[in-house]
Amino acid sequence: MPPLWHVSDFALSIGDVVPAGTFGEASISGGAEGPWYFFRECMIELVRATRALGAVSRLECAFAFESRQIAIFLAATSNQSCFRVEPVDSAAPISRHDMAWIDWIGKPGTSPSDVVDAIERYWDGAPIETGEKSRWEWLSSSGLEVIGTA
Repeated sequence: MPPLWHVSDFALSIGDVVPAGTFGEASISGGAEGPWYFFRECMIELVRATRALGAVSRLECAFAFESRQIAIFLAATSNQSCFRVEPVDSAAPISRHDMAWIDWIGKPGTSPSDVVDAIERYWDGAPIETGEKSRWEWLSSSGLEVIGTA
């Protein structure tokens, strides 16, 4: 597994744990960027639950980026901090997905069947095929332990 990077609103220290499910709780309550995220995550979860059985749920995981550069960029543009992390439990389920698919499904003019197809590709771990650059994220079911800063 490559080094992983987590972007956070919170000041974290080495040894702190980013719990799994924080984004899911915020999404369900409507606090993760508003109602668009709620409906987007419901659709992604529906496809996972019906077509990608066994995949780590985005609603019950902790997220990490594979690219340090992308994580630092996102942290800087959103006034957050960036940390090097590793799964709390190396034996727990973890999966790698191209988050470029998630951005693509929200583009105007995307048909519902294309949205479902793109979400299936996301869950399959396929790289984006639209000419955009892949942006890999890892979903850790066990949470993430901070082991350094960016």
